[in-house]
Amino acid sequence: MQRQAPPPLPMQAPAQADSSHPLALARRFRLSGRIGYRGTAAQEALIRERLERGPATRHELEALVGCGSLTKRISAMRRKGLDVSQSLVERPLPDGAFGLQALYWLTQPDTAQRDLFTDT
Repeated sequence: MQRQAPPPLPMQAPAQADSSHPLALARRFRLSGRIGYRGTAAQEALIRERLERGPATRHELEALVGCGSLTKRISAMRRKGLDVSQSLVERPLPDGAFGLQALYWLTQPDTAQRDLFTDT
C-alpha cells in the first residue's frame, strides 16, 4: 500500500487558510510579528545581558525576551545566585496618566572589604 502525501497548503490569505493545517499556523505566527519561542536558558541570558547595561522595566524585558512569565525567569535567576533587585516606579502611560511598573536591575555586591574575610 502506498502512503498518501498530505494535502497541500491552500494558496489563500492566512486568514482564509485552513486554521488546522500546521503550515497555516506557522504562517499566521510569522505574519503576526511575534518572537518565536526561546528556551529558558536563552531567555535568562537575554535578561541578564539587558540588565548588565542598566535598569529595565518589566514591559521592556517582556518585549525583548518574548516570554509569558518574566517573574519565573527572574526567580530562577535569583535561585542561581544572580542578585536582581526590583522596585515599583511611576511611569507615564500612553493615555497621559501615570501607572506603576516593575523596574529590575542588577545589584553589585559590595566587595570593598572582601579581602578581610578571605585567606590569601
